[in-house]
Amino acid sequence: EDFFAENKRFLEELETKAKQNKIDVSSCAYAGKLFNTYLLYERGDEVYIIDQHAAHEKLLYDRYVAEYERGKVATQSMLVPYKFTVTPEESELLNENLNTLAATGFNIIADRKPNSYIVKAVPLCCVGLNVQSFVSDFLHELPDGSEKLLPTAFKEALMQSACKAATKCEDDLSDDEIEKLLSQIAKETTELFCPHGRP
Repeated sequence: EDFFAENKRFLEELETKAKQNKIDVSSCAYAGKLFNTYLLYERGDEVYIIDQHAAHEKLLYDRYVAEYERGKVATQSMLVPYKFTVTPEESELLNENLNTLAATGFNIIADRKPNSYIVKAVPLCCVGLNVQSFVSDFLHELPDGSEKLLPTAFKEALMQSACKAATKCEDDLSDDEIEKLLSQIAKETTELFCPHGRP
């Protein structure tokens, strides 16, 4: 009976911890990293496993949304503009949302060829953005043209795809980069989930 009572308390405690909004990383000691993906922290008899990709994506997303809401999304011109081609349905959707694209920091213009576009600038907050990955992921998230996409849904898909394409996944972060990332999480993150719902 004691065994079951103890396990029940343990599971309830785990559930409570899973719902917490913030980790005070300043009171944790860095214990290493796993598979260049998870950062390990310890505090007393507790261990925290932080997905560096999800954490970085959450930070980028929060900053991006804050800039957008202030109406001040800084942009970075591309040294070599990126060209891509879409289906006629995707082209129609892009053309309908040119204002949203511009407001979210993307300078995307129509090329001379039908259904072709050029990315000339991207949001500065997503520095290091893999443009090819972003365009592919973003277009994949769009509906097939049979349904109308509201500007808010278009903006959300755009922002999530941009942050996902700008995150450090499985990069071998230096100790300084890890410390900076965790310091930013402690200061800026309000919930412990990335925009796609990963904890």
